[in-house]
Amino acid sequence: MLFTAKSPITGWRFNTLLATTHIPLNEISKNLIENENLIFSKLNLLSDFSKQFKKEPTLRVAGLNPHAGEEGILGSEEKDFIKQSLQIWEKNNPDVKLEGPISPDSCWISSLKAWNEQDSNGHDGILAMYHDQGLIPMKIIAFNYSVNTTIGLPIIRTSPDHGTGFDIYNKGIAQCQSILEAIKTANELCTKSRLLDTH
Repeated sequence: MLFTAKSPITGWRFNTLLATTHIPLNEISKNLIENENLIFSKLNLLSDFSKQFKKEPTLRVAGLNPHAGEEGILGSEEKDFIKQSLQIWEKNNPDVKLEGPISPDSCWISSLKAWNEQDSNGHDGILAMYHDQGLIPMKIIAFNYSVNTTIGLPIIRTSPDHGTGFDIYNKGIAQCQSILEAIKTANELCTKSRLLDTH
């Protein structure tokens, strides 16, 4: 599940990929540890997606724990395996600048600036460790413009990043911005993939 949005203010593309998706919070650490190649595979996907828009992208990785663990004081996952995974992946991908693990409470601040301010140096993608960690800042910054795209498929698949809105059905208050963004994103990805011969 990768969420992408193009700022109508600056034209910057905001990308957040989830390392884990719909699992309980108390299973996230176990899931990350037991799937040794999970971080590698997710960074590969995020890198490939981001390279459609920038030749040498900058990627950020959010830490799992508050303050990215504070060297083991607030959780050991970053110290025990996340940092090492990032170092190995970065060594094998010298064309990508990798930052992290970054404290989750500040990881998306530069996203907000790049969304709203011209000439702000925005990164090209963020890897979040779990569902709400990535979706909360994504929806706060780019709610009506955010698109859910499933990457790693042989086809292009996009949809609005929110649910179907049964609570507002037949009230005449639904807006169409999200579906329009999903269609525009699919078209842009299709054009880029043809140029890159990836689909």
